[in-house]
Amino acid sequence: ENVVEPSNIKYPPIPVEDLEIGQKYAGIVSTLRDFGAFVDIGAEIEGLLPVLNVATERVENIEDYLQEGQDIEVWITNIRDDGKL
Repeated sequence: ENVVEPSNIKYPPIPVEDLEIGQKYAGIVSTLRDFGAFVDIGAEIEGLLPVLNVATERVENIEDYLQEGQDIEVWITNIRDDGKL
């Protein structure tokens, strides 16, 4: 029997034009890089959480603070003209 779990259901992504600066979103860390973390908030594109915004102190190793697959709350602070968050 083929069972579909709720976590496997794909909903239509949130269009970038519907995102609001200052709005809080629940997301999942999808990829870690030295410069920050990419976060999936269910939008058409992933947002970048810059390493400077991960903690109030200097972050030497982002993996000390975040892991891929981690649930996280983020706020939209900027939407660039090219659609990047």
